[in-house]
Amino acid sequence: MTSPQLDDLFDRIDVMPVGPEERDLIDQAIRLAEEQRDDRGAYLARMRLTSSAHMSGDTDALFSSFAWCIARNEEDPERFPQQVAGNDLLFQYKWMAGRLGSNPAFPLTEVDALTDDMSRRYREAGVSQSGVLQSRVSTAVLSGDLDEAVRNQQARDLIPRDDYSHCEACVRSTDARIAQLRGDETEALRLFDEIIAQDLTCGEEPEAAQGEALLALLRAGRVDDAVLHHRQGYRAARALPDGFAIVADHLVFCAVTGNAARGLAILERHIHELGRDPLDLASTLYQLIAVGVLLDAVAAAGQGEALVRGSDDPRFVELLGASDGARPAGVFAEQAWAAAATIAASFDARNGNDFFGRLVLARRGLADERYDVPLEGTVFVPTASQPTAAPVDAAGWLARARDTFIGDTTDAAAAVAAGLAADPSPEVRLELLALTVSLALRSGDPDAAAAQAGERIAALRADGRDAQAEREERLGLRLFGEATADDLDVLRAEASAVEGSDRGRLLALIGDLLLRLDEPEAALGVLDEASTLVVDVPADGRLAGVHLRRAFAVGNLGRTQEADAALQSVADDAGIPAPLRIQALYALTRSSLDRGDGPAAVQAGERHLAEWVALGQSGGIVDAAVWAARALSAVDRDDEAAARIEYAIRIAERGELPTDDLRFQLGRYQLWSGRGDDARDTLEELYRSLDSEAEAIVAANVLFWLGDAARRTGDAELAYNAWLQAVDRAREAEDPVLAARAGVGLGNLLAEYGDDDAVDVLAGALADARSAGDTQMIVEAQHTLGRVRVHFGDEGGLAELDAVHALAVDEGAEWLAADITDSRARGLASLGRLEEALDAFARSGEGYAAAGDQSRAAGSALAAARNLVHAERVTEAIDWFRLALRVFPAGSTEHAVISEELAEALDSIGRGAEAREVRTAASV
Repeated sequence: MTSPQLDDLFDRIDVMPVGPEERDLIDQAIRLAEEQRDDRGAYLARMRLTSSAHMSGDTDALFSSFAWCIARNEEDPERFPQQVAGNDLLFQYKWMAGRLGSNPAFPLTEVDALTDDMSRRYREAGVSQSGVLQSRVSTAVLSGDLDEAVRNQQARDLIPRDDYSHCEACVRSTDARIAQLRGDETEALRLFDEIIAQDLTCGEEPEAAQGEALLALLRAGRVDDAVLHHRQGYRAARALPDGFAIVADHLVFCAVTGNAARGLAILERHIHELGRDPLDLASTLYQLIAVGVLLDAVAAAGQGEALVRGSDDPRFVELLGASDGARPAGVFAEQAWAAAATIAASFDARNGNDFFGRLVLARRGLADERYDVPLEGTVFVPTASQPTAAPVDAAGWLARARDTFIGDTTDAAAAVAAGLAADPSPEVRLELLALTVSLALRSGDPDAAAAQAGERIAALRADGRDAQAEREERLGLRLFGEATADDLDVLRAEASAVEGSDRGRLLALIGDLLLRLDEPEAALGVLDEASTLVVDVPADGRLAGVHLRRAFAVGNLGRTQEADAALQSVADDAGIPAPLRIQALYALTRSSLDRGDGPAAVQAGERHLAEWVALGQSGGIVDAAVWAARALSAVDRDDEAAARIEYAIRIAERGELPTDDLRFQLGRYQLWSGRGDDARDTLEELYRSLDSEAEAIVAANVLFWLGDAARRTGDAELAYNAWLQAVDRAREAEDPVLAARAGVGLGNLLAEYGDDDAVDVLAGALADARSAGDTQMIVEAQHTLGRVRVHFGDEGGLAELDAVHALAVDEGAEWLAADITDSRARGLASLGRLEEALDAFARSGEGYAAAGDQSRAAGSALAAARNLVHAERVTEAIDWFRLALRVFPAGSTEHAVISEELAEALDSIGRGAEAREVRTAASV
């Protein structure tokens, strides 16, 4: 008997998936058993540890735990039994020889001795040698002896299978791998196709087989299959506790198909797993080869200097050599190849052949193998700005400071410091000192700002500008944007006491304050006067700044066209500091989106992004890319929008900025652009990465869109789980509209699969919509509920449809009213009330046509025709078919389908000549 505490731990371990939490519980169980001096309890825990270590790729724990258990079992088989809670010593033997052979430090004689001991134990237990021979197959591959592997395959196939044989999925996957290594890719694909066709699965199958088949599929011209298995296989592999060995195949696939950027993103996502098991050098070798192939492709694409995030992991020093920070892709590639060659040489030395050395050389040859298989949409590569030469004097540093005084002002601060150290003229020094005040305020240090203002005042006096010095003493930091409503009278008094440019500057300051106080009309009057007084010196941007603020005031007064013209003028002025152009372009982008002018928004948004890229500030680039994406999406260029967000993610990652919201946006743009598989992957990965404490509303939104992406790509199980959780999390977040949207999606899905739980789900969605008082959502939920109730034979659904039809009519929603009528018609037909259905189909068709949707009108007519054919009223159906046919042009898919249905109907009532005429017309 074990203690209750141990029993509780074992119960928890046995229902938990392999992973860190499970391993922590196993370690707790071992410690507790040892503290209690309970050898049997320790045995039970270590039997579980052996299985966990195998699945998680911890060879050290695997060996030590298995050896400990074997010794105890030999001492006392009754007290330490062969089988424990689904863990079986004989079964675990199948993992040992392969793991031992995966490290060249273990001689082949030791590997053979372990397999011989396994064979002996299997004979003594009276079980088949099938599992033993399969282990010999695997170790023969690790010894580089493919002929021996084939001999063991043949012997294995002559022996009956039993419970200790390797599973069919693993056997065929291994056989396919051997066929590939021997150069017989036809046989490899035959075996792979069997795995997929027969739906053979186990812990790491079919995803391991999918990864290994990718190159062979490409070479066989089965590109669509390769893409499918890349997406499916990678999605499954990334969730495995020891999945990087499989992920490595996908890095190679990305490299040879021209998707190096995607491969690099995958590598950076999983790089912490590279070489994680120091004893399994065979796996590490294959991983390094894949990294080398991928990074060679990255370098060939002109990105050899790109730093690989995560490559500065201290673990890599022993494997790859020392590195001063993250490794450039080109350098990392060479280090990976060098490490792979070293490991291959150690295997070949042990094995007495050159198998692994030749394998490394063959893989390096993949640099010359290419297939044009675009996996992602548009790729955004910003126009590279020309590097600007370092300023040669203080005036140049002042210009640099003004150009970079936005967003992250680190560069501006450095430029100011360099300018002050470069023996500036009195005028330049004063301008630099003014920037030091603003920098201190920007950093949230008013005391430092006051001190810098004092230094500027002293410099003004030294330059003989006593009046200006006195003014700055009186006004202090109010001159640098710190004024409030209480300071208006003081500023106005100062402005009235001076003339010319000095008055213009103070008026500009007052105008800016009035804008912040939301008094655009008063601000406009002040700024109009300021624009006539401020001296136009483009390099300092003062007059352009007045024009910019005047444009803001005009825009706030609703004079959009005038405001946009003024903003455009500032944006087009190449001589002013970049921050002013950036502000103007940002305002233009937003203004254009607000008024629905998508093309103008795209033009401004792209220029806005380009300005930030030229400055090189991560935060600004990311924000600008988000706005550029919104503009592109507004004109249905969602693929390009996704590309901007993908670029923003790369910049954010390098700048260590948060990316969750960007990934959420990316998933939606991918979905809207038709890239459902990418959207599902993006959103699923985002959801998995969310902190367990993530806000319910964040999780609910991700889950909702994940469900949508999964449904569109045919993954009903994922869609079901995502929408089910989305409903719960949205209610938890008290967002009934989102709960209703997810509920409608879930209800539709259940109805499609004939599950009448759909009715209860949709009733809940309707209740959520009503609690929010959202009319649009109420209509959608009630429409769906009515349609689904009728679908399941409940005539009460017709009343739901009638009620929501009345709402649509009240709202003047002509198309929606027609759509609800069409739903009612289909429902009546399913209830056997065909005459009423035909009348409703006629009305829905008329409604669709009146709303300008001829295609849906044809859909109503076609549904009526099909119902009549089903009711054996074919003659009546003919006119409905012809009504639907008129909508679509000859040569279209719709025209061809309806023509054939019409011809078949005519044939069925003996009107063959007419049927031939219809088919002839459709074929023209």
